Amino acid sequence: MSAGKGKELIKIGKSPLFNSLVDGIMILDPDACCVQINQAAADIFAVNPEHFIGQNVVECHSPLFQAQVLELMEEFRSGNKEAYEKRNIKVNQRLLDVFMTPLRDSKNRFLGLIMMVRDVTREREMQDKLIRQEKLAVVGQLAAGLAHEIRNPLTTVMGFMQLLNPLLPEGKAREYAALVNEELRRIKGLVSEILLLTKPSAPNFRDVDLINLVRETLAVMVSEANLKGVALEGVTYGQAYVRADREQIKQVLVNFIKNAVDACGSRGKVVVEVESREQEWAVLVMDDGPGLPPEVLNKVFEPFFTTKEEGMGLGLVVSKQIAETHGGRIELGNWPTGGAVATLYLPKLSRTH
Repeated sequence: MSAGKGKELIKIGKSPLFNSLVDGIMILDPDACCVQINQAAADIFAVNPEHFIGQNVVECHSPLFQAQVLELMEEFRSGNKEAYEKRNIKVNQRLLDVFMTPLRDSKNRFLGLIMMVRDVTREREMQDKLIRQEKLAVVGQLAAGLAHEIRNPLTTVMGFMQLLNPLLPEGKAREYAALVNEELRRIKGLVSEILLLTKPSAPNFRDVDLINLVRETLAVMVSEANLKGVALEGVTYGQAYVRADREQIKQVLVNFIKNAVDACGSRGKVVVEVESREQEWAVLVMDDGPGLPPEVLNKVFEPFFTTKEEGMGLGLVVSKQIAETHGGRIELGNWPTGGAVATLYLPKLSRTH
């Protein structure tokens, strides 16, 4: 590239607005070497802007530059292409939209190209959230109506089964009746989840010690874990106060532990811990199962998404709703050494409360 062209490109990058732009901007010469890069682009690519200038971007290991930059340069140079656009490129855990356009001087000579990179991660997250909300709203009224219609006859059937049980002879009839009762309880649980999701009850906020609540939940869940050959351990000392609805938070913990126990399989292990995180308490439910693949992690909070043969995929949706109602949040992830971890974050109880 000639010195004259280089000076013109550098002059473009010296604009006072260049480094104040929210979008990442990079100017490349005809050989695809970086001439100017603003701070936003440097942050996106995690590079030092001073060191990056002069580098050929084709040699970088970013997916952004695997889009045949040199071929694009030739098309821009020849005038066969006047713009390039590619959306939703994942780089460093971010979603990026990329736009490229050629730079020409007053005599229409090709100087290089300007690349604009926009971080749309937050925007896409908000769009996904709206889609989930719309999806939930569409099925909400129908689901609530069906749940109410199912609950009334279900209550009647369960009542008659309780009356019938003592009259049945010992043997197969009693075994079949027990299976029927178990399935009826499962249906009742699903109906309750749907009603809670579509018409959540207002939390009954009280001062709650999370350590005590974890201890209580472990006592409830240990039998189920043992039946499946899973060791269930947890914190049993200290105090960690939050302002919460005790039963709703217990519901979240039960859901976490059930999922962890199911993921472990026989001879697995589930550990529940409570940790202090600045202004929050974190309840971690960790298992030594196979962990969660990326495609599952991306969908676990979608209504009716489930990897289990049984269930409706509402447990985590309801749990997320409860956490947010309490001013908290839920995170799911994997340990580097294997296994999954579900974390419930809740604000610590204010000392001035």
